[in-house]
Amino acid sequence: IDCLDVSVEMSLRAKVFSLAYTQGIFCISAPVIGFGVLQVVCNPEGETMTPFISFLDKILQTKKLPNLFRNAYSDIALDSIEQNLASGKIPSLSIGPLVATSLVTTEVTIILQNKAKMAWREPIALPNILMMDTLTMNYKVLNIHDLNNDDRFQFTELDIIKPSGI
Repeated sequence: IDCLDVSVEMSLRAKVFSLAYTQGIFCISAPVIGFGVLQVVCNPEGETMTPFISFLDKILQTKKLPNLFRNAYSDIALDSIEQNLASGKIPSLSIGPLVATSLVTTEVTIILQNKAKMAWREPIALPNILMMDTLTMNYKVLNIHDLNNDDRFQFTELDIIKPSGI
């Protein structure tokens, strides 16, 4: 479970994800966004975290968040984050980590129950990501590749492993 701060080198995050993937271990990253969270889960039998690493890297390079986020998260929170991206000190609220903890715990429970053949559903895993904001009351699951269509920045095409049928 990735709890690395935004100021940590992206290469370290990529190494952690790669090592987990090659060892057949699920990875979860849940960056806090204002009153909510963006949850990304990598199933070791599916797509790698490469699109997510590319996504984070583009945000740090451009100092912009995708417009698609405006459909889920509070504009006030997003504006504040963008204004502070250059400094590497992104504001957060105590609500965001609580939401992240709850969502990550739910997905971990689902993953463990799947291993025991007792799950209610499959984990929400790449290429699907979960966006949740308690202020705007939004809870959305979308495909991470949809972010490629954002008009604020474009992502490079990636050679990725195809998902295993979620």
